Amino acid sequence: MLLAPPALYFHDLSFLSPIRGLTFHLVTIDSPKGLGAGNKQFKIHLNLQLIKQQGYQSVVSFGGAYSNHISALAEACQRYGFSCVGIIRGEEHYADNETLSKARQAGMTLKFVDRKTYRQRNDPDYLQKLRQAYPEAYLLPEGGSNTLAVQGCELLAQQVNKLLPKTTVMSSACGTGGTVAGLIRGARQEQRVLGFSVLKDPELGQRVSQYVAQGNHADYDLIAADFGGYAKVDIEHLQFIEAWYEETGVLLDPIYSSKMCRALLHRVKEFEFSERDVVSIIHTGGLQGWWGMKKRVKQLGKQTLWNETIEPYLRDA
Repeated sequence: MLLAPPALYFHDLSFLSPIRGLTFHLVTIDSPKGLGAGNKQFKIHLNLQLIKQQGYQSVVSFGGAYSNHISALAEACQRYGFSCVGIIRGEEHYADNETLSKARQAGMTLKFVDRKTYRQRNDPDYLQKLRQAYPEAYLLPEGGSNTLAVQGCELLAQQVNKLLPKTTVMSSACGTGGTVAGLIRGARQEQRVLGFSVLKDPELGQRVSQYVAQGNHADYDLIAADFGGYAKVDIEHLQFIEAWYEETGVLLDPIYSSKMCRALLHRVKEFEFSERDVVSIIHTGGLQGWWGMKKRVKQLGKQTLWNETIEPYLRDA
């Protein structure tokens, strides 16, 4: 039986319409408020299909203490009846944080490793040891990025076009590049895909190019959007997130979608769009990453923002 892909929802961003007369939509995945695991669900969708077809009993994958991938995988495995193991970078006390607590409640077994061991996650000898330790398990790379993940995100592009067929531009944050590569391959040829890189990753362009090398695909641009570095948040960035929430009622995550949206609006103001463009902005989820930012938000003097907006929003999940 084929597994159903996640549902999509959209919000009209009318407050942006005065900017050169463009039309903007915010697309959320599996939840109108963006509280689901977002793009990760499309990245693991076809992997789970393969796991089911080939008769694997469990899944082993990798992530950090606030990993959206780990969160999404635990939820999906619970939904479809697989057991799963998360190889987690860090100390065991992280097991009690919000992200990993929910993963455990969903049935994931957590195995904590030090940073030296974690760096071996792509090493063939280390992976062979894992296969021996978990002989009935499918090994899924960190972040879920592999060929099937890219194909899953092709489906995301197709679903966006079904929901919003007048889309001319799709915009997404990107880390390793799997999601944006899938969007490029899945979009129509006359469309354009913007990938906003939240990492200072000099190999991103080459990696995306390799993913999209075969066949026809949409035009695309990869744009720097790290704003000081990966997972770096300052007062100006929090103010942007707060203003966005006040206008839309949708909270952006602090690491990916918020930086994409901020960089996207800069480009709009620099006249890099046609007035006829319909821009579909993809909210890639990851809101549980806020739990790892709680201390930083308070250090920046935004205790009220945390208490009255961020935490209540997250508790709705």
